[in-house]
Amino acid sequence: LARSWRKLCAAEASSFVVMQWNVLSDELCTTSSFPYTNPASLEWENRQKTLLDEIRRVSPSVLALEEVDRYEDYYLPFLKEEYDSVFFQKAGGKDGTVLAWKKDEFSRSADSYCLRYSQTGSQGAIIQSLTHMATEKKILVAGTHLKAKEGFEDIRLIQVQELTQAIQDRMSDHAACVLMGDFNDIPTSSACNHVRTCSIGLVSAYSRYTEGEIDVEYTTCKKRHPEKVTQRTIDYIWLSPGLQIHELWSIPPNEDIPEHLPASYYPSDHFAIAARVSFQ
Repeated sequence: LARSWRKLCAAEASSFVVMQWNVLSDELCTTSSFPYTNPASLEWENRQKTLLDEIRRVSPSVLALEEVDRYEDYYLPFLKEEYDSVFFQKAGGKDGTVLAWKKDEFSRSADSYCLRYSQTGSQGAIIQSLTHMATEKKILVAGTHLKAKEGFEDIRLIQVQELTQAIQDRMSDHAACVLMGDFNDIPTSSACNHVRTCSIGLVSAYSRYTEGEIDVEYTTCKKRHPEKVTQRTIDYIWLSPGLQIHELWSIPPNEDIPEHLPASYYPSDHFAIAARVSFQ
């Protein structure tokens, strides 16, 4: 699947890449979840290499992954060559969230903080203080996966209220913040509106993708109805003041997506998103 960097302005030597991706857990990648997908495209043996290929292609400095259920046996052996990482498993579930950073670009400034949301008992977030070696500036990065499905908009709002408060409580000696995750909600939702209006001053990186639009058109493309393909934007990279965006990882246009996701050419039902940024 052809993807490239969309340039907004020239990148500085000290720039770095942040990447967000719901990789679709092996446990949830079933014919019952994706009845209109070729079953061969759902098999772990056919997905595992392409999952890592996409990460290699972007080569992020900081990485947030959701729905990771093969952390110890698959993702960790890959990550530990270049990255330090933290895995936070859902309560009562097999999958969880991973936050990782390149060891030659960032160092850990403090212990990881894992936040379990009060409203669900399963979802949560990882908040990590890092020092950017090239500039010696501290940055707070966070990865999360919010409650899924329609009808839980109020719960997702409470979750982001708890998350942004936890970030705000830790921001005092940091130059900037990056919040990434699968929010399971559209850009105009109450949860996303809260992120935009909270005191941290967060802005979606992909609000710069198409002039005049609130965000990119879609980050997920799936078919669970015989006549309907669902495309929505539910994945985000939120940036605080103090960070400049140089490039955005492109979202394939519809004409380049011959099938809904996952497919033989792309291993998840979510597109990875990424931004090249630098400290201002």
